[in-house]
Amino acid sequence: MQFFAMHAQYGGDIITGLLAHLAHVLGWLV
Repeated sequence: MQFFAMHAQYGGDIITGLLAHLAHVLGWLV
């Protein structure tokens, strides 16, 4: 259960990182 919670937290970090990267790329293109 602890591993699942850790994995969920890690998944959230990946999504946050992806959104931040996408915003950075979009800002660079514009």
